[in-house]
Amino acid sequence: MVCLFLRKSFHFFLLISCVGCHSNTVSKAHLTYKTEPIEDQQVPITPTIYSPKNCLYKVSFPIQPEIIDGRALNSKNMHDETASVLIPSDNNCYLRAEFIIMDRIILNEKSKIKILKSFSFANGLSDVSIDSIKTKVGNCIELRGYRTFKDADGKSISVTYTADYYFGKNTVFGLSAGALSTIYPTTSISNFFNSIEFK
Repeated sequence: MVCLFLRKSFHFFLLISCVGCHSNTVSKAHLTYKTEPIEDQQVPITPTIYSPKNCLYKVSFPIQPEIIDGRALNSKNMHDETASVLIPSDNNCYLRAEFIIMDRIILNEKSKIKILKSFSFANGLSDVSIDSIKTKVGNCIELRGYRTFKDADGKSISVTYTADYYFGKNTVFGLSAGALSTIYPTTSISNFFNSIEFK
């Protein structure tokens, strides 16, 4: 069996560097792929509600995510927290939430889309679509893209990534997910994006 690891699929605080320094430079995040044999395993399904302090939203992970609390870009004026998990029981899909709080966000809609396009290009995503959409908790910007990797046998594997970003006055809450394109979206991915609610 092959396990797909998607690490830091949309490491959003790297995008915010464009806000803090008012530059057009976008740092490259790490869209990674790795295969390795794993044993069939049943991970207990224990839904976990994730909602960082000072965040307007909450989201449900199907199992306990790994939560990392840290300073984005080593900035005193910006703080980020991420929660992520790989779901072995659902085709090894990857789920991630990230919350960023800062002094201010001074981006208009056009600037946000421009940054996401640059981010997509820097990370080798193809056939990228970026749209403003309305969800049950309000407007967000949705990014969707694809990337092709080689497995251990040299076969091409296509991976689909999707991310929804909710911008507040001085906050950003992002949900992202990745899985093999042949099975995207998995049940866990659909449930994850649909689980967002206000606190």
